[in-house]
Amino acid sequence: MILPPSDRHKKRLAKRYAFEHARRNIKYGNASLNRLTIPTLKKVVEHCEAHSDELVASLALTVLFTGRTVADIVGENVSFSLTPSGLGRLGLSWKLRFGRPESSLLVTFAKEAVEADPYILVPTELAKAIDVIRQQKKGVQAWEKLLDNFLSEFRGPGEQLVTRVRLQKAIDYEHCTVGMSRYERDYVANRPIDDHMQNFYASFPLDSLHQSLRRFGQLFLLPEYLNGYDFEVETSGLLIGSNRRLNASGVQTIFELITDAVGSALSSNELKTILNACATYTIQVLSLATLHRPTKRPFGTINDFYGDFSHVEIEDKGPESFRVVPLCKFARNSIREYCKVLEAAKVRLRFQQPNEYACICEMLEGKSALFRRLTTNSFLADFSASTEDAEDPFLLRSNWHRHTISSELISRGIDRDLLSAFMGHRQKFDTPLSDFSAFNLSDLQQVSRAIDALFDLYKVRTISGLYKQI
Repeated sequence: MILPPSDRHKKRLAKRYAFEHARRNIKYGNASLNRLTIPTLKKVVEHCEAHSDELVASLALTVLFTGRTVADIVGENVSFSLTPSGLGRLGLSWKLRFGRPESSLLVTFAKEAVEADPYILVPTELAKAIDVIRQQKKGVQAWEKLLDNFLSEFRGPGEQLVTRVRLQKAIDYEHCTVGMSRYERDYVANRPIDDHMQNFYASFPLDSLHQSLRRFGQLFLLPEYLNGYDFEVETSGLLIGSNRRLNASGVQTIFELITDAVGSALSSNELKTILNACATYTIQVLSLATLHRPTKRPFGTINDFYGDFSHVEIEDKGPESFRVVPLCKFARNSIREYCKVLEAAKVRLRFQQPNEYACICEMLEGKSALFRRLTTNSFLADFSASTEDAEDPFLLRSNWHRHTISSELISRGIDRDLLSAFMGHRQKFDTPLSDFSAFNLSDLQQVSRAIDALFDLYKVRTISGLYKQI
């Protein structure tokens, strides 16, 4: 039978979006056939306990406890070792290495201590079995087949089939039950780091992760499996994840350097230095307030700001990252002050330097980039680093804003899907602010208000009345 053209088109569309529909249907977790109830999970543990002399039984429990694939447990690309207390340290593929520091300034900043070799802890009884399994070097596929055969012998209540995938998904359905965040769940299960983009930017306490994992294990594991697990969960102060996150002291240090530079520029009374220092300060404030990626042409033109600078339109990574975000009170005051400085500079340059005067007119009229670096000869087309300035390039190209603020916001309980929309992250075919989205700009204001509070935490000094001194 030959389908009419319209029907053929529908068939192609259905096939094209099949994966996306499946992804969206994950939210119907309570009705999913893949979901294993707690009673079923306890029956699985009893079945494994009855076969405790078999290595594959311990492998099944490890898959259940971690939510990992067999490859992420026994594969050679994942590190494994036993601690002196007998617990297992199972490594991750999240190797967040960014090479050398972007600037010597980073050495002086108060950076958070991040675990260089990320891992999760596996209970003693399971760790012993995993150590033996890895030494046998049978290969991942061989163990997958053994595990499938082992599980095929078991049926849950109501004759429910238990499979490897269903064991892995248990952590997806139960992580909220024990207060485990989605970030921690992805970390434990070694999910690809960019499945949820905040996994790349955020960092969290390692202690909190293991406490959450222990509570997850308590849902179904026998108590003896977790004996001694508490020891290694004692406070270490280490973080997991991004190593670009700065603490409050580090952010404060950066802004002290910038505001001191503005003060020095005023003392020299050199207009070029004043304009560049003021622009640097404003860009840094706006980057914190909007989680803007570092670019040579930050925040486009003045026409990209809406109304009285209440919102800004951002395309810092091309059209796919287009977003409109509200500006917090601190950022609005900063951009207004910057525009007043440009107006004052325009008056001063009108008859003395007509070319520079014309450039400032273009900046304020939206005919060119709002932030342009002034050199001895003229304005550049954007705010690229200049050899004439002693300013550290780190301030212009580092992505520390997104790493620091996203980590802080998630730790304060900001919804991660909402934060994704604010940061310009989106899933394929997804439009966070479309007519069919559950989000709107008023929701994003929650994020903006939370960021506004961080300026007090970081003790960022305001710059006001600067235009009066030009």
